[in-house]
Amino acid sequence: LIGLILWQTKSINWSEPNQTKKITILLLTWCVIPPLMGAFLGQYVPKYFVISLPALSLLIGAAIAVIKNNRSRLLLSILLFVIIIPSTITIALNPIFSWYSLTNYIEKNETNKSAIMAIPFNEALSIKYYYRGTQPIFGVYPTEDNLSLDERIVRYNWQMISSNNYADWMREHVVNRDKIFFLQYNGDDNLGVDWFKNNGWKLNKQLAAKGHINITLFEFYAPGYYQTTSSTSARTN
Repeated sequence: LIGLILWQTKSINWSEPNQTKKITILLLTWCVIPPLMGAFLGQYVPKYFVISLPALSLLIGAAIAVIKNNRSRLLLSILLFVIIIPSTITIALNPIFSWYSLTNYIEKNETNKSAIMAIPFNEALSIKYYYRGTQPIFGVYPTEDNLSLDERIVRYNWQMISSNNYADWMREHVVNRDKIFFLQYNGDDNLGVDWFKNNGWKLNKQLAAKGHINITLFEFYAPGYYQTTSSTSARTN
């Protein structure tokens, strides 16, 4: 994509007055290809679409500029303003996403025997970057292989986990744990949340992250767990 844009940029003689067609093709390429590639490859991540916004803005501005009637131009500008401004205000006044809204809660409520789990497994890296506690962090990866973490991320980072070996993996990683902080990308029940509920763990709290990215924290108590006045002294019967 970058090569194509650079090639088109090089083909434009910016000193000549009549380069509208080539510039338009350049902007259309810049505007259309990233979203199409993201959709084709199944990568619905905002950063792959935001790159198109400068070109889209220039095309909209150019479309308004060619309108000769001042009243029509004003009405179109007002219409675009009305459409765009509500979401603009929402984005401007709210964080896109903050791990701290979740990691701060974990740090205040963790115990000496608690642990953190995350789906997809690669999010364990993000949590480790912001988390300032002392308990282990596990990316849920029940597949048995000899791949390095880097290769696992390249191959499988956004794929849904399968039920194969999942129960065994979970039992192994919750041994001697009195509390698990389980993170995933939505607030609905799935294989991970269901496993805890079906194995006697109690859901104490469900906390959605602040911002526009839908990540949810589930705090589970182990069977027989009770909490004393201090989180560090919480233990199981």
